[in-house]
Amino acid sequence: MSTTMKLSEAVTKEELRELRKKSNLRAFATVAWNWGLIVAAFAVAILWTNPLTIAAGILILGGRQLGLGIINHDCAHHALFKSPKLDEFVGHWIAGAPMNISLPAYRAYHLKHHKYAGTPDDPDIIFVKNYPVAKDSLRRKFVRDLTGQTGFRDTMRKIRSFKLSRNWPWLTFHVALLATLTAVGAPWAYLMWWAAELFVYPA
Repeated sequence: MSTTMKLSEAVTKEELRELRKKSNLRAFATVAWNWGLIVAAFAVAILWTNPLTIAAGILILGGRQLGLGIINHDCAHHALFKSPKLDEFVGHWIAGAPMNISLPAYRAYHLKHHKYAGTPDDPDIIFVKNYPVAKDSLRRKFVRDLTGQTGFRDTMRKIRSFKLSRNWPWLTFHVALLATLTAVGAPWAYLMWWAAELFVYPA
């Protein structure tokens, strides 16, 4: 018995049309919610400083770093805002810069994934070629992620390939973040961003 299902058997044309409909209001709300949680994670840890609020803030920041990546992805597809110009601006500066993701570079890479999905030419094939993953392998991956091994490796790769002409938006974000946190009397909170990116975001 075949288990293959066509998209039309699961979703009607009207439902698919509704899912594809863009809304600037929803898009702005998505971006604002993501950044609101980032601000809240820092604010709670700064206002009520203790190990619990700092740890919770780091967990939230890691999730919202992933959120920025997802927003960047949708903007790369011109699928978030009605205006392609808004997608370009938000995707590159508001979502991409904090994560050191250039929207044009990501789009060029990611569209190759869609063009060659699941084939040897798929640039993302390395992430899925060994699926399904054995439990022991998955456990080792989470250990590497949660102990910072994956984050440290990826961060060192960013640093080794750093070029001011290309990566200045990322550098600008970090300077602005550190300056803002210093201005409110909590420069130590800047380390929360890195803790999230090193220990939570990879997982």
